[in-house]
Amino acid sequence: MKQVIGVLIVVAVLSGVSYAANGTVSGRIIGGSNVIINDYPFMVRMYRDLNSYCGAVVIGPYHALTAAHCVYGIDSNAVYGQIHFRGGSTNQYSGGNVFSAWKLTMHPLYNHTSLEYDIAVVEITTSFYRNPIIKPIPMQEFEPAASTSCYALGWGNTSPSGPQSPTLQIGYYTLGSQQYCYSMHPIAFATPSKYCATSQGGRICFGDSGGALVCGGRLHGINSFLSGWCDANKVEGFAKVPFSGIRSFIRQVSGI
Repeated sequence: MKQVIGVLIVVAVLSGVSYAANGTVSGRIIGGSNVIINDYPFMVRMYRDLNSYCGAVVIGPYHALTAAHCVYGIDSNAVYGQIHFRGGSTNQYSGGNVFSAWKLTMHPLYNHTSLEYDIAVVEITTSFYRNPIIKPIPMQEFEPAASTSCYALGWGNTSPSGPQSPTLQIGYYTLGSQQYCYSMHPIAFATPSKYCATSQGGRICFGDSGGALVCGGRLHGINSFLSGWCDANKVEGFAKVPFSGIRSFIRQVSGI
């Protein structure tokens, strides 16, 4: 599911951790498989200034979640006209419906260097449900056991320097324990607000940020960062939806 959509790669001050930022990089899942939106109707593609650059996840008729670094630098009081979503389409460039955002709320504890609390809630002007394909995904309310099987979705790079995938793709992951995550990247996983996961087939890459990590049919995480250059045998980072400081933020902002 790897694919590069932009020209700038931001490397965090987390040893070897990279992420897409400022709407300049996007991607596709490396080694992933094509899927259809009807099977994953909660996935939408996010555009910033009409450029496709991140994924997002529908949680209700007017609300979607994405990574905070995808919307970093956007004036929360001037969102209308800057952020749009395409939903109800397998193809990120055509089909479905386009929705305009009017409100953006980043997590108040988001840190653009460490990527702590890398999550934001975006509200749109008209209901996602005007497209009959689009459906919300339920959110996980408690942390699962390590070794839980999950999958990630995105339209990102098929290789670190390749083109974007026009088609939604899936990659498969296994969650790591907090101890394992810390042993792999002591700085990146110093706090429990993030999951790490290892690929079992297909890997997220640039442009997959903001997409869904799903385990057992429920939203567990939001694609956040890469440990390495979309390399194999590396762990990936996801904002942890059931973490109390994140789940309470989502509930407070969206009412969901």
